[in-house]
Amino acid sequence: MVLIEDVDEEEEREALKAAAKAASQQWRRIQVVQEDSDDDAPVAPAASEQSVQHSGVSDPCPDLSILCSRAGAEEAKRHGNRLFGEGKVAECERWFSKALWLYESGRVRDFPGDLRCALHSNRALARLKLQRFRDAEEDCSAALEDNPQNAKARYRRAMARLELGKLVPGLEDVERALKELPEDSRQEAQDLKVRIQEQLATPEGPAGTAKQPTPKGREKKEPTKAEDSGYKRIHVKEVDEDKKEASKPETTAEKTHVNGHAQQEPYPDIQLEPTMQGAEKAKQRANELFQKGSLEESARWFSKAIWLLESGKVPGATASLRSVLHSNRAFARSKLQQWTGVEEDCTEALALNESNAKALYRRSQARLELNKLDAALEDVQQLLPLLAAPADQEAQDLKKRILEQQAKAKKTLEKAKEASVKAEQRDDAKAPPPAGFKRMEIVEASDSEEEETKAAAKVEAPKAVLTSSQDQKDKEMFPELKFEFSRKGVEAAKNTGGQLFSKQDLQGASRHFSKALWMLQSGKVADAQSDVSWCNSTRLALHSNRAFSELRQENWQAAEDDCAEALKIEPQAVKALYRRAMAREKMGRAAEALKDVEEALKLQPGAEELVALQKRLKPAPKAETGFKRMEIVEASDDDEEAGPPADSEPCEPWDELEPTLAGVEKGKEMGNRLFSEGKIEECERWFSKAIWLAEESGKVNVPSDLRGILHSNRAFARLRLQQWLLAEEDCTQALVLNASNSKALYRRAQARLELGKRSMALEDVDKLLPMLAPPSDRDAQELRERILALPESPAKKAEMFPDLHFEFSRKGVEAAKDAGSQLFSKQDLQGASRHFSKALWMLESGKVADAESDASWCNSTRLALHSNRAFSELRQGNWQAAEEDCTEALKINPQAVKALYRRAIAREELGRKEEALKDAEAALALQPGEELVALQKRLKAATETPGVEAVKRTETEAKAPSASPTPKEAPEPEPFDDIKLEPTLAGVEKGKEMGNKLFSAGKFEECERCFSKALWLAQESGKVKAPNDIRGILHSNRAFARLRLQRWSDAEKDCDEALRLNERNAKALYRRAMARQQLEKPKAALADLEQLLPMLDGNSNKDALALKEELLAQLRPSSPKALQKEAAKPAEAQRPASAPVRTVSAAPSMPSTSPKSGMELLRQFKSLKKHPEVLTKYVTEKVPPSLLQSLFSRSPIEADDLALVLQTLRTAASAAEPLPGPRVGEYLQQLLRTHGAGTQFSMLSSSEKQLVRELVAMVPGSSGDDLKQSFTKVL
Repeated sequence: MVLIEDVDEEEEREALKAAAKAASQQWRRIQVVQEDSDDDAPVAPAASEQSVQHSGVSDPCPDLSILCSRAGAEEAKRHGNRLFGEGKVAECERWFSKALWLYESGRVRDFPGDLRCALHSNRALARLKLQRFRDAEEDCSAALEDNPQNAKARYRRAMARLELGKLVPGLEDVERALKELPEDSRQEAQDLKVRIQEQLATPEGPAGTAKQPTPKGREKKEPTKAEDSGYKRIHVKEVDEDKKEASKPETTAEKTHVNGHAQQEPYPDIQLEPTMQGAEKAKQRANELFQKGSLEESARWFSKAIWLLESGKVPGATASLRSVLHSNRAFARSKLQQWTGVEEDCTEALALNESNAKALYRRSQARLELNKLDAALEDVQQLLPLLAAPADQEAQDLKKRILEQQAKAKKTLEKAKEASVKAEQRDDAKAPPPAGFKRMEIVEASDSEEEETKAAAKVEAPKAVLTSSQDQKDKEMFPELKFEFSRKGVEAAKNTGGQLFSKQDLQGASRHFSKALWMLQSGKVADAQSDVSWCNSTRLALHSNRAFSELRQENWQAAEDDCAEALKIEPQAVKALYRRAMAREKMGRAAEALKDVEEALKLQPGAEELVALQKRLKPAPKAETGFKRMEIVEASDDDEEAGPPADSEPCEPWDELEPTLAGVEKGKEMGNRLFSEGKIEECERWFSKAIWLAEESGKVNVPSDLRGILHSNRAFARLRLQQWLLAEEDCTQALVLNASNSKALYRRAQARLELGKRSMALEDVDKLLPMLAPPSDRDAQELRERILALPESPAKKAEMFPDLHFEFSRKGVEAAKDAGSQLFSKQDLQGASRHFSKALWMLESGKVADAESDASWCNSTRLALHSNRAFSELRQGNWQAAEEDCTEALKINPQAVKALYRRAIAREELGRKEEALKDAEAALALQPGEELVALQKRLKAATETPGVEAVKRTETEAKAPSASPTPKEAPEPEPFDDIKLEPTLAGVEKGKEMGNKLFSAGKFEECERCFSKALWLAQESGKVKAPNDIRGILHSNRAFARLRLQRWSDAEKDCDEALRLNERNAKALYRRAMARQQLEKPKAALADLEQLLPMLDGNSNKDALALKEELLAQLRPSSPKALQKEAAKPAEAQRPASAPVRTVSAAPSMPSTSPKSGMELLRQFKSLKKHPEVLTKYVTEKVPPSLLQSLFSRSPIEADDLALVLQTLRTAASAAEPLPGPRVGEYLQQLLRTHGAGTQFSMLSSSEKQLVRELVAMVPGSSGDDLKQSFTKVL
């Protein structure tokens, strides 16, 4: 049996050849079925496992081609063996990984356990020699799962554990290996046992304790008896790698390192006494932290306890305690979704205690997540006999999930095989065999090195593409680059690489990034070993940066490899996905590239560069009219990312232009050529690059006429792409640079015609025609005729709402918009719609001169106006008008969440529920929130119910259960399913009582929900026939709650219904009068009071009389001041007839929980803005600054909502107990970090921008200065 193999020493190789040749004349001791390897492959460490973890089917080495079968895996193993014999260990490791991937991806089902065992054991040796001890330990553990009697795997795991400082489990492994190995093969294992025992026996204290080095001569001694018998011996290099280390005494610190790899104490901040009590204390503390939800801290304490017991410092550590610690840490890691770590811990726990049921269950869970379905099923099947019902329910559920996943994987595999067979049949006659694959001759494995070498020579090695990162770790990379071996040194190398990149020294940048990576992987950066988080984030940034540099140098394979490494660290790194997609595109692997870009788009929807790349890789429908160009905001893995920031330069490497005037000209020429070839998207990208270089980079001074041509040309491309708004913006910019640019005028007229801006398009053509002479004016004349042929909308023939007077300027448009918002907040919905319409008409009239040059401002303002008017129309029940406004808003920005949400509501009311559901789901993908989830749930229930679309339910039909259409319409889904009421009259009464109690407690929102639930049960569910008087009381009570919430229109509707059910309901009359007063309907309110007063006696009519006096004062034409005063009068002046004290606008209670979505946050701000004390308390207690950023991290906070947040901050800062200035600064800082913050802040009106400046002025010290500088750029 081969214990371990090494073909690095030439002398030993020759000796082994001679010994093996002599031995082969007599007999062969054992056939060598596992040839072992000896080099590193940092290009894809544990590639198969990592790829399974993240994607389940991702090929770790797509450049290596093997048959997708058991025979293919065997062939890959044999080829790995030959590469090992040739000393190409990095390539050998990749072939073993490729073979294992066939099993782990589920592509080969009949994968025997002995083959898996051999592959893991072989790869473990390669990784041992590469000093990848952790990976080697994992491979050995996997091999031992398949075959617990595999002595080689146990010996190798002992070696790895020695290097990792796990002395106690290492000693256990080597002692068991000694029992299983033949007597003549035990020498290395015996030596290893001695080394471990020496380290265990070494005292911690004196620094002068010396360790005896292993004599160098031992490595070159003559073959032993075992070697003569056909065994190949290897001598593991010990700590004394050089003479210095061999000759000088070791200090305690030195003894904690082996071969340059740290065995030092982890987490030095956690201090434990080296006793069993210390380990128990750590376990107890870890459990407490787990209960509190501090999962990462809990895992650290478990790790410290495990290290203490396995370091050899604590005598008598029991296997059961160590098993529990590993199992507990696995549980913490499962909550953190660190599935590979969970699997490792559970495997270790089971090695210590094979009946640990929790470890079996958790490992099965982890393997399911890692897509190791067969292994997961084995675990759960082994677990079930250990459990008795009903304790086995979770395990049964887990088994069911695994079997379902296997069935899905089988179907997917069958489809893939069918597609593959069809493709092979199509291409078999004309296509050569796949690159890098040959049917290989099966050669009997021999103990003879000479025979094996000859056999390997018969077969040509398939090619494997390797990157520069495969340099062995024991050889310093770029020794001419000198940096200190510390965190500071690694950062210095990284920063130098970033600076070289910005200077376009790409090779120098790559060298420095590689140096920094080598330093981290060498194990010599001592102060980094205890901070895994810093190591991972730094490695992520370095791989991502080097990938960017390699892309620029067109080293596509190297770039892909770096991105793959980055994604192993952080699978959701958008930049790495994007860059790998570009590299794969260049290598002709479009399908894989498309997968990457689609995954990136899930993480960052709508990013322009990603969308463009997706369209290039997969032909897509033409862009929707009016699609707004969106800024790509990448989830940065490093604040000091190489090269210019992502928000200033498009990060595509495909259009390299030198930062000179000649470079700009080249970009223009490339764009023109691509346009003539019909490659419009590519053309647009080149013009964009040239414009960036000319205008935004600050590197080149470009004449205005050339910049104008670039904008005009890009506009032409965008017209072809039907990007009308972007084309209009480009033409406007071109005309700012050169007012006589006739092409820009013509193209802007075309864009405006498509956007429905008829008068503005006509104005452009009329300006253009005098510049042209016949016959060159023919196209312009035809365009003019087309514009005139279109009917002019009534809104543009005459001024809309001439009674509303506003200045024709940006300031005037903003004033009309603000007036509409104020009227909306007072529930004057018709007035709000009129003002929004007036502002839109002003914009589209072409008379707002100072807005023409700023297309961005025009578009953002139109977006807000259409969205706001849609909201107003929804409140008025004008569903069609609301839908049209939302559609206009979505033409400007297809990702406007509010517009999607409001259009979904309108379409639901119009009976088009399937379309509504699509809108709701699109909005949810952009910004999850309770309102959207509720709407989606309601729409799904409606679309899944037969007959719902046949007859639209009206309010009257909902109230008359007996009049059901045919086919019978299903009832609406039950609202507020968290409020449980039995479907009886008693249940309705209970809902009423609950609402009354909540009202008394000041919880008006909860109260309103209870009344709504009771009303649904009494009227809409069809389950309860409630008397009219109860329904009337419920409507009246809900109206009272809605008055408190300042929902005047809803309160009025409730009172209408209460009075329909009982026309003498005095409370409903009084409350409707109050609502109508707030809605500025004084005459209607007065009519209610005239009807009410005869019902009341002298003791209960005081409030009604007082309200009547207020209304009469409003109606007196001689007192406009009184009218204004009363209109602004707070609602505290109102109370119901039955109430002894006026309490309608008493301060509402503060919400008890933090908002769970952006929409909820904005709703609470709006409802509390008239109660500054409550609002301030809510902000300080329930809305920490960091929450703002997290709620708006994936979709932007729209400009009008941003203004509301700013006004809320000002209110809180001006309250009786004001928000402190430094705290205001924290909120502003987080707002700057929200998605698309720069764009949204720039869209604020001048008065809102002034508000920002006032808030910044409240922030003291340097923080205020920094904020002032940041906002100066933004505003």
